[in-house]
Amino acid sequence: MDALRVPPMPPGIEKVTSALLATRRLCRYVEGTSKEDEAALLEADLARMHGRRFAVACHSGGAALFLALKSLGVGAGDRVLVSSYTLSPVPGAVVHAGASCVFVDTTRDLIVDTDHLRALLSNAPPRTYKAFLLSYMRGHLPDLETVGTLCDEHGVALVEDAAHALGARVHGRRIGTEGTVSCFSFQAYKHVNAGEGGALVTDEEDVAARAILLSGSYGFYAKHLARPSDATFRKWIPWTPNCSMRMSCLTAALVRAQLPLLEGRVVRWRDACRDMQAALCASFGDKVSFPTPLEGTVPAPSSVQFYLAEPPCCDLVPGLKWVGDPEPKGFSACMELSDDAVRRFDEHAATLFDLRVPYDLTPEEAEVVAERVYSACHK
Repeated sequence: MDALRVPPMPPGIEKVTSALLATRRLCRYVEGTSKEDEAALLEADLARMHGRRFAVACHSGGAALFLALKSLGVGAGDRVLVSSYTLSPVPGAVVHAGASCVFVDTTRDLIVDTDHLRALLSNAPPRTYKAFLLSYMRGHLPDLETVGTLCDEHGVALVEDAAHALGARVHGRRIGTEGTVSCFSFQAYKHVNAGEGGALVTDEEDVAARAILLSGSYGFYAKHLARPSDATFRKWIPWTPNCSMRMSCLTAALVRAQLPLLEGRVVRWRDACRDMQAALCASFGDKVSFPTPLEGTVPAPSSVQFYLAEPPCCDLVPGLKWVGDPEPKGFSACMELSDDAVRRFDEHAATLFDLRVPYDLTPEEAEVVAERVYSACHK
């Protein structure tokens, strides 16, 4: 099994990119033309798709997180709550913004522990935490109603890290509509694959204007389509640095071509993950268990997480990672920070495994993979 198999690019994408290359207008802003560029068109698409007023496209999901935090006013000396089950770009964005992380515990179902979140917020003086950077790590969706209520009660801005949840829904609502700012990734192996790329959406005028300026708009902010008023920009121009994070037109063209295919890809990948779970159950019986999704959540997975009492030899199974591995490997790396919540999650991670699932996995292939994992446990 090739664990790196991802959805094919849509028919005709070569014509789109070739036409763009022929124009040689690949940079984020093109002078001397009134034609709308691909990045601005993508922002309008994303805002419309999520029912949001504004969107900002940038060069990576991690950049989107950084822009979100800085646009909310996060800076030196601030403290930001972060999900303990996450990847290194998430705490990295907090450090990049000049702030420090306080981790929120993760349950065995791989979602934020709302009791721990409540305790952190209730036991701290007002305005202790500037924001909560909530990761939907591997697409696991928490109790967003409770999270949102707690953040509102304590004046904490909620930033959704939806890098692994584009296309997912909670109680019928699309992920990316809950936070003050919501961030997405178009990195390789995602449901929309541009190799790299990110975006944020928001309804807040000041946040959107600051994010556009921070992303590197120079004096071209009027070229953005899903943007605030000129008056809002003028308020922030003198005080906002240019961090050069704007998405290129070529990346935007790749993303735009795939957005109409998102819903179908979500269904197909969800079926593949379901087949993989069934095959693991058939091989391991009651020796394997899985996180239980909350009622009303419809995830958009591209991998399967499961617990085993006996660790397999991950090197023998393509795409399999041991989450508790003390030596970071590949994309599994996370910052090593001393924190009670991280230590609590370490208990879950000790027997937790992550298996990337090919987009077009067949039930027969799933059985073969499950047998390999089983054999790796009993070699």
